[in-house]
Amino acid sequence: MKRIFGFLLALLATFTFAVPIAHAAEGTLLSKEGVLFEIPAYTAEEVVGFEYKDLIGNDFCVQYFAANPPRVGMTEPIKIPCPLGIEPIPEYNVKYEEAIDIFHEINCGDAFESIELSWPETPPFREPIWKLRSNFGLDVIIGANSGFMSCEF
Repeated sequence: MKRIFGFLLALLATFTFAVPIAHAAEGTLLSKEGVLFEIPAYTAEEVVGFEYKDLIGNDFCVQYFAANPPRVGMTEPIKIPCPLGIEPIPEYNVKYEEAIDIFHEINCGDAFESIELSWPETPPFREPIWKLRSNFGLDVIIGANSGFMSCEF
């Protein structure tokens, strides 16, 4: 009886944790929005994880949360209406830690209230962008491939 229970528990854990990860990995990233431990945040360590929106095939989109290390865990992907006005992001070079380092190089604020990665259609951008809202209310835009930065009012 213990072996059957152990097997069923292992099977349940596999479907609970592995299936959502595999399902989410099939998609193309549309956007990711940081979940902050405290607002405003000053460092990359204060980004607890990200809310992801992925395009699955050409049919539908999913949303899920995944924690950043050393934290672990993710929520099960849920089907959502696909957001309008953003392009799929096949890949990008500047990770969120580097985007936060770049944010601190310019004088637009010493902390950020939000961080997100997307590729807006309007205004047209040549690459995906990181957008950080500073504690001064300014939007800091950082190219997710080039690292180019601008501070917008």
